[in-house]
Amino acid sequence: MTRGKYKSYSLEVKAAIIASRNPNLFPDLLIPKSTAQHWIRAGADANRPATSLPNVSKVEVSLDVLSLVIKCLGEEIDVSKLTDREMDRLRLAVFSKADHLRPHLGLRLKNRLKRILSPCKKSLDGRCLKRFSSQLTAQEVSTMRRLVTSARYAHMSISSLSLLAAREGLLICSHHTWYKYMARHKWPRPHAKRTKPPPARGLRAKEPHEIWHIDISHVVTSTGEKFYLQVVLDNYSRFVIAWSLRGQICAAHTEGLIKRARKAVVIAMDESLLIADGGTENTATRVTPAIDKLEPKLVRKIARKEIKNGNTMVEIFFKMLKNNHLYHKVPKNREDLAREISFYVHQHNHVVPMRALGGSTPAEALNLPNFKSTSEDFSSKISERRALRRDENRAGICQICL
Repeated sequence: MTRGKYKSYSLEVKAAIIASRNPNLFPDLLIPKSTAQHWIRAGADANRPATSLPNVSKVEVSLDVLSLVIKCLGEEIDVSKLTDREMDRLRLAVFSKADHLRPHLGLRLKNRLKRILSPCKKSLDGRCLKRFSSQLTAQEVSTMRRLVTSARYAHMSISSLSLLAAREGLLICSHHTWYKYMARHKWPRPHAKRTKPPPARGLRAKEPHEIWHIDISHVVTSTGEKFYLQVVLDNYSRFVIAWSLRGQICAAHTEGLIKRARKAVVIAMDESLLIADGGTENTATRVTPAIDKLEPKLVRKIARKEIKNGNTMVEIFFKMLKNNHLYHKVPKNREDLAREISFYVHQHNHVVPMRALGGSTPAEALNLPNFKSTSEDFSSKISERRALRRDENRAGICQICL
């Protein structure tokens, strides 16, 4: 079977296809797509006549490319992967008088190779003591290590320890040198940092209205006028059931807010829990009998006193309200402040999805029995979008993957 003849194309056609990056620019010429893609990948070299290529050997080209790769990789040198025979070959090439590697490695990288392949036996770091005469002596390094790892100076920072060593004449050098030698030799301090155990999971309700939280926090207008925001929040759904903004803290306001929260919802269970702090507005003699008379029964517990858990959930709501909204607004009076709080409460309850609720809003978690299906729908949507994104990216054309 005879081999067919290759068809040649003019340099103008190649240049046009390279400039446009379109392999189907000249459909009448019936140029194979693989050939046009090769021109585009090769770039300007495809448009250059073969006679104009530089007359260099393959060895020189390999060394030039190797020097570019080394320049991209940086100066991290790890000779532990080499065998003894390979180490001898590299040592012979680096220390050769012909100096063939100098144009490709560079002086700095070559000197580092020399220090690694043939370290100075008198130096702790392998650096030649004559060439790097300003480095610490072996005795100074030993003194530094003793001070850093000693339990006697465990309470001192490295900066203070360097000053103390200089004042007592033990070691005189910059604190940056201390940090450098500590990082180089990995000296441990006598007291290692203790990892904190993960925080215990707070109190969680199993159904809506099983546990309520009530708390109060102060908010300030731009004129410096202080008001008190009191909130009743459902533990299961994070839903803000009722809130009030007052100019002072009063037990009568707490009683009225709890009664208003009870009227706003329908509770099917016989007994529910109300967690409050030990403030007088929650423990006053006026509030206690009012809570006991409520039906269904509402049992009040003081956080971190009658139960070990805190009132964290409603405190997190105050933090989000202030950091995410109020701190970016300039309410001038009580009316502006109440309007901003009302806006955020509505957004918190009905608009903002929460990851702790499986991607649902507090209103959905409060009213929908199977609200956690939102998280499963979100996961399926992520998988579908990932597949579409993969197909869309594979359909694209770039210079490398043509």
